[in-house]
Amino acid sequence: MKTDCPESNTCTTCTKKPLCSWSIELQACLKTKLLQATRSNLIIHNETHCPWFTVVNKSSVAGASFKYTVRILNDAEGAVAAFLNSSTITCCIESCDFRGSVVDDSIVCVAIRTPRSYFADGAAALISYINVMFGDKTLRFDDDADHYYTIYDRDCAASVATAAADDCATCLWNDGGYKHYLKLCPTGHPCTGSYWVYDKRDEDGNMKFRFAADDDVVRIRCAELSILSVRPLYAPRTGSGTTAMTITVRNHRMLAENRTVTVAVAGRHCEDPVTYDDRTITCSVPQSPASAVAAAAAAAATAGPVEVVYTSTSSSRPTTRFALRSSETVGFVDPETISVRPTCGPASGGSTLTVRGRFLDTGNAVSVSVVVADAGEKETAGETVIMTCDTVSRDRHTIVCRTAAVVRHHGDYSCNASAARVKVQFDGGPIKYVQSPASWTVCAGGDAAIDAEQTFAGTVSGGTAVPVRGVRFQCVADARLYVRDRDGAIYQHAAGCRVVNDTYMECRSPDMRHATTAVDVPAALPDFGVRARYCGEDRASELPALQLRSSATAVRSPFSVYA
Repeated sequence: MKTDCPESNTCTTCTKKPLCSWSIELQACLKTKLLQATRSNLIIHNETHCPWFTVVNKSSVAGASFKYTVRILNDAEGAVAAFLNSSTITCCIESCDFRGSVVDDSIVCVAIRTPRSYFADGAAALISYINVMFGDKTLRFDDDADHYYTIYDRDCAASVATAAADDCATCLWNDGGYKHYLKLCPTGHPCTGSYWVYDKRDEDGNMKFRFAADDDVVRIRCAELSILSVRPLYAPRTGSGTTAMTITVRNHRMLAENRTVTVAVAGRHCEDPVTYDDRTITCSVPQSPASAVAAAAAAAATAGPVEVVYTSTSSSRPTTRFALRSSETVGFVDPETISVRPTCGPASGGSTLTVRGRFLDTGNAVSVSVVVADAGEKETAGETVIMTCDTVSRDRHTIVCRTAAVVRHHGDYSCNASAARVKVQFDGGPIKYVQSPASWTVCAGGDAAIDAEQTFAGTVSGGTAVPVRGVRFQCVADARLYVRDRDGAIYQHAAGCRVVNDTYMECRSPDMRHATTAVDVPAALPDFGVRARYCGEDRASELPALQLRSSATAVRSPFSVYA
């Protein structure tokens, strides 16, 4: 693996890399084998031996003199202090015009006084960038924040000490060969009030860049000012509704003071952004119309991050815009509903439906219902909700809901309940109908029945196909034909019955050759029937008998057994 030593610009980051060492004299990270120096104590190979430089005080008051002072730490033998003391030290406060010297274990710049006239425009604080140089080398600090020194227009140290609730946020980050500094304070801060300062410099900090173009966007990259979360992570791609987005931003209230806020989700404009607490934004993303042109445009950006942009509302402030970009991405998808189980349920409700598919966690809200088509032309007919289903849980591939009782229309169940469909709608937009099965049956309690006027027969060895006709067969599960012999023994075929449609099922006759008393054939056994559990029943161990039209457990004609 290639090790690029020069990329590290501090002793600590340099010496963590194998084969790299830090030169105090050069203030640079180089490959160890390339470093040669007469003073080996100025070459650091291990991070525990790195000297630390920290600023003693980072602020002062206008009109008073201050001495920018840097403490030298982890210099047990004093080699670093001695080396710096032998060098010419210059303090650069916006310009390199101030001398410095080593006093004991510190670098001390000459006293500087900031006149009060600097605050004539009403500024509450000024922040200056300070570098310390020895010879022509810049001293590298471990913490870039130590380069920034604040001068307040008045003494407010006591107020700052009690202002924990109104603390400022400070961010430093590097990108594209530049270093960035951003500090902002809220309106309630006792020293500055609402306050922003942004500084952009080259990698060494020597050159400051100023912004003038109206379209400049600074992308903030730091933990103190960042998007913490985005919900939902999937939204419907097309439809007629909207998806409400919730974006959580650390220090959003401070960022939004005196600024307009705009939000884009994967490149789509998020309308009407509203702040409802210190760190939460809500906005609405319209779903694209399902036209060919709109769908093609929507497909161009199917996924992407959320970007929040803050723009100053004051004409006296720089027009530079500041943007946050989420690490999470939001995907615009087309949810699919593939199947539903069970395929029927009682009119009284209480069934737990499981809808399976893809991207079923899309959007914020999902509604599941059982609907039937209204009478009329197929192309123009509407639909009626006959049963709602309250969502219990959902994830990427599953929606679980519990049905309510059938909605009565005009006092009765005026619908073809066996031709109902399961409908799923996401965020008031895209509607999906479950395709497997294409119809869903609402079962009135106890209405499954066998036609009593049919005859039943089978061989004594079993396995004969036994057609069974009746009504509401789609409302039963685990149906089995049983026959009881004259000694009370019950016989059932292991395969059970196969429900073909709502009025027909095919059973198999049981093997009756192992009776305690052999069944003489031909025989007519009157005690037989079909047992099953009603669709939607969770108690699989209980198989209640089907209610027959003429008798609870048997048809009028006996079950004929033949050889």
